[in-house]
Amino acid sequence: MPIDKEKLELLKAMMSGDYDPVAENKLHNSTVSNDLHRNNDKLKQKDIPTLEDQLKQFEKIIDKALLSNQDKVSIIHGKGAGILKKELYKRLKKTPHVKRFELNAKNEGETIVYFK
Repeated sequence: MPIDKEKLELLKAMMSGDYDPVAENKLHNSTVSNDLHRNNDKLKQKDIPTLEDQLKQFEKIIDKALLSNQDKVSIIHGKGAGILKKELYKRLKKTPHVKRFELNAKNEGETIVYFK
């Protein structure tokens, strides 16, 4: 399994004391919002992220939230055809640090992820 270089650099910075996740994230122990959905109307064709790009960004969001000791994180996947949401849910079910996740009752294009 290949090592994610970005995660490795983040861990090195944390170990050396050069990175303070609480200082970087002013919303410590609250919800951090992260927008993954693509709005084709506002983006040029070359700037539209692929599903793979969105899933990589999702992994980074989850890792950052966990490293910052967040209680929960908000993931905006959009409403669309539901392809991104289905993939996110598959991954969330396999993530050991996820306590539960639920669709935001006020916004069907957003899921709230709660950590253990």
